[in-house]
Amino acid sequence: MKEEHLTRTLRVIDITVVAAGVIVALRLDALSPFEGTALQFLVALTFVSLLDIMLPHGDSVDVDSALLVAGLYILGPGTLIPVTILARSFAHIAGRNRRKSSPFIASLAKRVAGLIAAAPLALAARAWDPSQIGGQYFGVLLPGLVFVLVELLYGQFSSAVSRRDSVLRMLLGNLSLQGAFVAAGISVAMLTVITYEEMTVWGLALMTFLLAIMRQSFALLIEVRTAYHATVEALIGAMEAQHPTQEGLGEKMAALARRTAGEYGWFGSRVENVGYAALLRCYSLSFENVDATTGDVRPTPLAEVRFLKPVEPLLSALSRPEERDPGENVLAGAYMVALTLASRLPNQMSEAAERVGRRLAEPIRRRIERAHEEALRKTESL
Repeated sequence: MKEEHLTRTLRVIDITVVAAGVIVALRLDALSPFEGTALQFLVALTFVSLLDIMLPHGDSVDVDSALLVAGLYILGPGTLIPVTILARSFAHIAGRNRRKSSPFIASLAKRVAGLIAAAPLALAARAWDPSQIGGQYFGVLLPGLVFVLVELLYGQFSSAVSRRDSVLRMLLGNLSLQGAFVAAGISVAMLTVITYEEMTVWGLALMTFLLAIMRQSFALLIEVRTAYHATVEALIGAMEAQHPTQEGLGEKMAALARRTAGEYGWFGSRVENVGYAALLRCYSLSFENVDATTGDVRPTPLAEVRFLKPVEPLLSALSRPEERDPGENVLAGAYMVALTLASRLPNQMSEAAERVGRRLAEPIRRRIERAHEEALRKTESL
């Protein structure tokens, strides 16, 4: 019941933001019949809106941000807001999930929120003299940065509320994944402004094609990461088949470890690596085996999985305490994994948690323990 109330509240906020965007457009006298430029952007935005990439955890990578940033400079926010609303609506009707209204309204609201926030700077930029040094570039860059940051913040807001997580932490984690894509988008926005002055609709078509290529490249990256994750899941599935009573335990441990790392202040690949370490350690999987007779160390098949290489030091810190100091971050990550597993498997991991904890400075150890307690509290309340 509480979740339903939260969902309804978030939808009301989204609808309010969209309505506020319409009011801003009306105040700017922008709802007169569209000119050719607006129609060109409407077609381009509708096409690009169909190319959004859905991430595994429910977030999305927006391909249309570059055209929206360029549109702030070329069309102005008053005209761009209704163009955006129409383009997203057309794309929603033409898309596969046309029956699901909530994701559509949320995607529309975050764009409108970004356009409203960037509107004052965009209007000021349109009054700048483009012949001045850097005038045109700053006229695109500054409103574009405001738009992207507000759009990302708003997009993470509902997810953070639902997961009882920090909006800022989720924003930083999101930027660590798609920061390069966002930066490339702003560069494309500048190119769009420059080429549109000389080539008009052909320049816009060229930049739309470039965005489609960027989208495909990023989608391939996501597919590779998903394939790696599927490899680990298949391995864990085989382990669980031998121990049916442990089904789902590894994923729970990984989720708790990731939340602990997030509460500690980490984001991006560090959080992901701690989760993988907890998952592998839960099933006693490692990157090397020690021959009981000869003492020789031999690599396991996991050692051949390149994307898991950053996880290896975390497991080594847990299993080989005699090694020299691997570094504060590695020890911190290993301690998070040990605390996570000790909370569910105390007979196996309490000693390892003590051993690794002694190697950390007390302030860091206490901070990790507080992060773990907070992660436990939030996990149990879900």
